[in-house]
This record gives sequence, structure tokens and C-alpha cells, in this order.
Amino acid sequence: MDQGEVTLLDISDGDDTPRGVTEIQEIKVFDLAGLNSDKFHNNATFTLLFNGTSTACLPWDVSASAMQEALIAAGVSTPYARQLLVTRSEAPSDADLWGSMATPAPNGYVWSIYYRGYDGDVPDPSGFENNTSILGIQLDATKNSSDGNCRPFEHFQRVEASTKVQGRTHVVNCTGYGCVDGVALRGNITELYVRGDNAAPMNRTGLPWNAAAHEVKREIERRGNFSRTVEVRLLVWFRCVMLCFVRCFFFALFYMFEFAESMNSRSTNK
Repeated sequence: MDQGEVTLLDISDGDDTPRGVTEIQEIKVFDLAGLNSDKFHNNATFTLLFNGTSTACLPWDVSASAMQEALIAAGVSTPYARQLLVTRSEAPSDADLWGSMATPAPNGYVWSIYYRGYDGDVPDPSGFENNTSILGIQLDATKNSSDGNCRPFEHFQRVEASTKVQGRTHVVNCTGYGCVDGVALRGNITELYVRGDNAAPMNRTGLPWNAAAHEVKREIERRGNFSRTVEVRLLVWFRCVMLCFVRCFFFALFYMFEFAESMNSRSTNK
């Protein structure tokens, strides 16, 4: 399986499809000014537009939390994420390096938007078009206001957006594969490798679907000619917890009856 996570789907989990790939989009703000001291001298701002709703003007160096709140207020999390997450890159400690073209965003920052909780592709972000038929995030760095809260980008200042990781749903689901006796994936795992490994048929895997963690670990390392070391954990959720709870409950009930019977017997003897 060319996946970072192997899921064994149980129909009793109440979910028809395992978690897919989370979409990640990036917003990049930068200034190609020759000197770091000249960067964003005008304290430029930009806005994000989603489905006809615009955020307030955001400063060029807006914090990750402030951008996250602005996107949620604009309604992005409603259709595309149960728990939207935004992170921001750190500025290099060397001011000259920060302004270098060797950095991803010279004199600026890169914000990563994680559409967590949504399985599937999210519409790509785009430049400002003020078009409500566009479903993705739109950028606008042209707004200007008399109160000074909005200041347009100018000269070599830029704001760009792109999709870093395309979201997609998991290929396995109970509807298509038919969960039988609680297990959707049955038989042997025949393909378990990391991208770039030798995927020739004679090198295929022969692990059972419920292989132990150490077996999976050895197989992943073997497929890479033991050039890597990995750690593998096997987690069985819900069923194990419920089973332990039920057992503990009946044990406690049994000892309660035993204790009550013992007390009754003592009272009778008296």
C-alpha cells in the first residue's frame, strides 16, 4: 500500500470510509525589495474572499491564529473542514537571508492551511476575481481605505496561493468492499512499500491483514533493502476499550454479589 497509514475498516466503527488525505493549501506573501529594511515599508494588507464573503484587511505578517479565525469567520470551515488549522513559517534569524531569493518567501511568510476533517479535494485558491462561482479562496491585495486599515500591495510586493497537497478520499469503504464479519480488508497485504522502493512482483509482501507491528516494521525495512529504520504501532480502538469495560463491569458485579452473599451468611450465623 502506497500509504503512510494502513486502516482496517470495521463496520461497527460507524464510519463507512477511513480517513483520506488532508488537503493542504499555501498562501505566500513576499517583497522582492533589495534590502530587508525596505520590506513592506507601507505595511501592506490583503484580504481573503470565500463564497462572496470577505475577511477584514489582514496585515502582510498576520499571525497564523488570526488568519485561521478570519477564514473560519468567512465560512471556509463549514463545507471543507471540521477543524481548520493554519500555521505560519518562521522568519530566519539572519535578516539578509530572509530577503534572499533562496527563501520560499523573501522578506515574507508562508501560511499553510490544513483542511482537517474533510476527505476529498478542496477547490484550488486563486487570484482576486470577485467571482462567486469560484468555490476556492480568492486573494485580493488591491484594497485601499481612507482610514488606513487597508493598504494595497505595491512595487515588488506579492501575494500568491497554491495547493500543496491535493485532498482525496480513501479508496476503501464498506459499500464498495463489503464489510464482512467486521473486516473490510481481508486476506494478505500484498503491497506494502514506500514510494521509490522496488515494486517488482517478485518483491511483493505476504503479510496477513492482522499482522503484528514487528512484522510490518520488518517488511517496510526489507522493501527498502534495510536502508531505513521505522517504528510501527498497532492500535485497536473502541472494541478493546469496550471489551475491557464490559469485563471489568461483570467482575465488579460478581464480587458485589459475592460480598453481599458473604454478609448475609454472617448475619444468618449470628
